[in-house]
Order: sequence, then C-alpha cells, then structure tokens
Amino acid sequence: MKLWLDDIRDPPDGTWVVARTADEAIAHLRVHGPDCEMASLDHDLGHCEKCGGCNGYQSSCGCRCHLSGTFVVNWMATENVWPVKVRVHSMNPVGARNMQATLLRYGPYEKVDWVRIEYKEGEKP
Repeated sequence: MKLWLDDIRDPPDGTWVVARTADEAIAHLRVHGPDCEMASLDHDLGHCEKCGGCNGYQSSCGCRCHLSGTFVVNWMATENVWPVKVRVHSMNPVGARNMQATLLRYGPYEKVDWVRIEYKEGEKP
C-alpha cells in the first residue's frame, strides 16, 4: 500500500490510497503501517464546512479538521509505526521542515525528501 495524505491534490496515479484528513491517514497506518511501502504527507490540511468561520489552527472550536501532517508524524513517532519510506509534499516550508525533523529524529530514516507540489489552477490553496 502507498498512502497519500492531502486535502486537495490527488496522487500521481491510481496506486495510492488517499486520505484527506489526519484521522483518515492514521486509520490507514494503524492497519497497514509496517506494510505501507510509501507515505507521502502534506502539512496543511483544509478545514471542514463547519469551520469556515473559525480561526483555523489553535481555534477554540475543537474540530479535528484542524490537525495537520505534523499530527500524523507525531502519532507515528508516539506509536512507533513507520512506513518503509516517507516523503513530505507541501507548499509550507516551515511545516515541511518540522515534519522532516521529527521523521529523521524518531524514525528509521536516513533521508526524508520534501517535494514542493504547486496547486493546479482551480484548486483551493
């Protein structure tokens, strides 16, 4: 299995399992973690319809849609669940570097790539 975590962008091809939220990604990793050959993780994940008017990150609304790719990486470190290979794809350089740092410090990886994937026309940033 290959896991693609991204709220907007689609994976490069049909061989990926798509997770649109941090909770969906964690659910897949709970079952397939060590058998997951590749995980490509976005940092910034969008908010649900209910959260359109809140302040997003650190909002007091308590909705789990505010979780990011960093939450997934921290969960992986806490639960010691590591796909064979991980990369970060994000337009957020600070978030991507934080994810890389956690993966390199706690995971079994010597290298974690960061791929900057631009939004396509018509996609929400």
